[in-house]
Amino acid sequence: MAKQMGKSVVQVTEVLELLLRRVTLMDASLIDEVDWKRANAMVRSVDPDDEDYVALALNLNCPLWTGDLKLARALKDRDVQVLTTVEVRSAHTRR
Repeated sequence: MAKQMGKSVVQVTEVLELLLRRVTLMDASLIDEVDWKRANAMVRSVDPDDEDYVALALNLNCPLWTGDLKLARALKDRDVQVLTTVEVRSAHTRR
């Protein structure tokens, strides 16, 4: 990863540590069954592996950040706002 980013291992490790301090893990059993069913219906034909992420976004009523354009298109005009990497970068650059 460091080589791909043109950074040292120490620099990448520092960034990863900063990011991981901001991560909160959530027990999947806390997500409402209704949100699981809605998520399943939304991603079933796209990629069932994305169900967890969509269910969490529904449950937390928050945007979903994804680089998966197929998933983003499938969720367009649904109850999940999708943010692309370009949009996330742009939002953080404006600060």
